[in-house]
Amino acid sequence: MNHPHSVPAPLSPEAAHYREVLAGVPVTNVPLACDTLEQLLRTMQHAPPSAGEYLALLESARESLAFLLDTLSSRYAGKPLPATEAEAAAFTRTTSLWRLMADSYARVAQLGSGVPEIQGELALICQRCIYYTGQVLVEYYRARREIASGLWLELHGYFDTADEWGLATESVADSTSVTQTTTCAHTYAAVLLVSLGNPAARTPRELAWIIRWAQLMANYTLVVRPDEEAGGRGYGVDLMRDDGPLPVDHLSATHSARLFDTTALGETVKQLFTRLKAGESPAAIGLGDDCSPAGASRLLLRLYRPWCLAAMPRRFERNRASGILPVAYSMDCIYFHVTGGDFTQPQHTRTYSRMDADMLWTYRNQMDPTQPLHVRATELGYALDTWNIVDQSLNGFRVVRNAAGPRVEYGQLVALKFPGTDQFLLGHITWLVAQNNGELEAGIQVMPGPAKGVGVRPTGLGVSQNEQYTRGFFVPPVTALKEPISIIVPNGWHQTGRTIEVFTDRPVLARLGELISRGPNFDRCAFSLAT
Repeated sequence: MNHPHSVPAPLSPEAAHYREVLAGVPVTNVPLACDTLEQLLRTMQHAPPSAGEYLALLESARESLAFLLDTLSSRYAGKPLPATEAEAAAFTRTTSLWRLMADSYARVAQLGSGVPEIQGELALICQRCIYYTGQVLVEYYRARREIASGLWLELHGYFDTADEWGLATESVADSTSVTQTTTCAHTYAAVLLVSLGNPAARTPRELAWIIRWAQLMANYTLVVRPDEEAGGRGYGVDLMRDDGPLPVDHLSATHSARLFDTTALGETVKQLFTRLKAGESPAAIGLGDDCSPAGASRLLLRLYRPWCLAAMPRRFERNRASGILPVAYSMDCIYFHVTGGDFTQPQHTRTYSRMDADMLWTYRNQMDPTQPLHVRATELGYALDTWNIVDQSLNGFRVVRNAAGPRVEYGQLVALKFPGTDQFLLGHITWLVAQNNGELEAGIQVMPGPAKGVGVRPTGLGVSQNEQYTRGFFVPPVTALKEPISIIVPNGWHQTGRTIEVFTDRPVLARLGELISRGPNFDRCAFSLAT
């Protein structure tokens, strides 16, 4: 096994200076610390110490860099798109530093080509190059960005080098890994597993779990040359293509093709799922103490097919389409367009402040209910965004839009108007990616409809008789798809067994059941009428 601490401590004046700069990095001041580390890494590339000293310095920088970039990535990870200037700058700085580390380790290998102590550390150096290039890819997933051109080729190249040198399965120490020891092949496989986990369609928390679990599960995978018995199932990679993992039947029979063998992983995932079902906690089986049993089970189930079997078939076939898709975002705007009118509080909850009364009097003649819907929407400030349809399936759309419009969040509830109709239906954003050409691309899944607008408010101790209703919706059942009747309430309201009051033409009590889906601005729950 390779041990980083076996490399001699730096002794030269240059290395001593670099060590002093590294020791003085102000980790509590993230911008300054990142500036200092970036300048140090660039300086060492242009004026390197000896290869052994260089390697020791890079190893010493790893812990501080990981802390700083974890802090920095929280500024853009999982945020709405398009990114703000500050979020984009944080992303650029983070990916730049990860790439600098990969380049720096590659520079050590170049400088140490004739140095015996470096030749003994080549497995570690290759693993670090794979790890830091993989970290760049992970940041693209965290930021919901399209992978930059050439990045997959860089990752494949580092793995191919390790494989060619016979180092792919040699164990090395890695304090940043949840397993503490790893190999080049397992580090590479962890990135492939993250990619197969459909990161664009995961919440930030789910993606964090996938990244951690991928390090654990990589030990049960192999990256091998395909043979005649490989068949057409599962995934593989072509080391000469700028792509991530592809279905095996999409790979050409070339020398650069590799099969990603996850046969052993399938049984491991099944065992984990069984233990969770038996009542063991996620922490007890190594999945982490930040996972809920239900959340861990649900995500493992979703990962089982892409990780262990083959590509998940689409529930409904997607067909090429075109046209404009008007979309509403805020709950007020969604309610207005779905119902054809603004929400009005029932008489028994109406209380007006002096300001409310003044506004009603001032604007009493500016709203005509007989005007067309789009005219009233404009007067109320309920403007619609527009997306271009790329393709369409029975239950949704793939759409694109330039970055000039409003910010959009993964999982967000929206209302959308099907082309050629005047009816708005509810939907939610199931995946979201910022393309390299500046456009946003998204998937919108349509909920059963048409939805019915209702008012909802909490019940219980401390709730006033005059408590205002907020906007909600009844979503009809679809028996063929096993979709139950459900209710949409504000985000965070769901609690199984909780009783709320729903107003249609009169108030009724409803008891919330199973949580069907959740987004940043809604909970969709099964419910039953309370008696």
